[in-house]
Amino acid sequence: MISATPFVAAAAQNDQGALSYLIFLLPLLMLGWLWWTTRRRQREAVSRAGSLQPGQRIVTASGIIGTLVSRGDGVAQVEVAQGVVITIDERALMGEAPAAGTRTTLSEGTD
Repeated sequence: MISATPFVAAAAQNDQGALSYLIFLLPLLMLGWLWWTTRRRQREAVSRAGSLQPGQRIVTASGIIGTLVSRGDGVAQVEVAQGVVITIDERALMGEAPAAGTRTTLSEGTD
């Protein structure tokens, strides 16, 4: 008579092996997904900032809104008030500013 015990033990060991692979692969898949989405966001940000032209109203990473005067050599000149021009790093350019009077805060009912 053939004993089934070695076959049952081998099957149980294979199930544990599959679970070990799953436990190992799941974090790798999550890291890959995070890397992919971060790269996509970075490409979109570079694209948005690269499309800005002098004369456009822009917003910076710190929330400063102004008019782009010029850019080049890694820096940008932004007019924040009439006659007040600041020099910032081009990487701080986030995109086109929202239209004047547009409320952009997350909280509602507070001013």
